[in-house]
Amino acid sequence: MPFPFSFYIQFSQGIDLIHATTGMPYWATIVALTFTLRCALLPLAFGTMRNAGKRIDDFALGDFFYGHVLRWWCQS
Repeated sequence: MPFPFSFYIQFSQGIDLIHATTGMPYWATIVALTFTLRCALLPLAFGTMRNAGKRIDDFALGDFFYGHVLRWWCQS
């Protein structure tokens, strides 16, 4: 028998709880749960894209090589 508190068991019980509480069919419960999780994680995705956009200039090939790698190589 698997560990009683595994992620899969908790996830399936959560889906079953939402299904039983709302009365929606399983397919609609899964769609609603997916939509809710994506909306909840949207600020994290936007923050990640914003930070990547800010840092893209720092990791351009020329700046990275001539600024960081060459400085590190000359110090050693």
